[in-house]
Amino acid sequence: MQKLFSELQALDTLKRSYAVHFSDFTVAAGAARAFLDNARSIVASEQTKIVPGDVAGQTRLRDLEDKLRLLESRALALEGTYTRLPADQLVIQQIEQAGVTTLQETATTVASRFASIKMTLLSIHGAFAVKSVQQLSQRQARMDEQLGKIRSATSRMSPSRRPRLAATTDLRRPSR
Repeated sequence: MQKLFSELQALDTLKRSYAVHFSDFTVAAGAARAFLDNARSIVASEQTKIVPGDVAGQTRLRDLEDKLRLLESRALALEGTYTRLPADQLVIQQIEQAGVTTLQETATTVASRFASIKMTLLSIHGAFAVKSVQQLSQRQARMDEQLGKIRSATSRMSPSRRPRLAATTDLRRPSR
């Protein structure tokens, strides 16, 4: 969750920088368009002034036309970036919203998952506790049954053997 939160903060910073850059690109694209329009008018006026046999004038005109093409390319690049910025900002906003939704869902489900895990562990602990008590009860029942058999076997014995057995089973009788 920490990583997602830091990514959301980075996206928010990027979104804010796009807002600042949008205004910068607006100015840059407008200025480039104005320079381009001015350069086109200069090249058009130079074309009308060229004398067909003037080699230096034609070379200067080709140089101006090459510079005009470079300026057109740069202006188009700036305008392309300018027109893509809102779409980029929208994509960043959608990613940010998806991240926030994921963060909210994760935070919501974490609590219920921990509660479910806790209840499962408590159920398992309770089952083992019940099983332990049942096993202890079964052992006590077996021991009681075995002691009952010994008691009945002792009472059926001949009196001559009883004292000897009594000496070996002193643990059952309280001392006086």
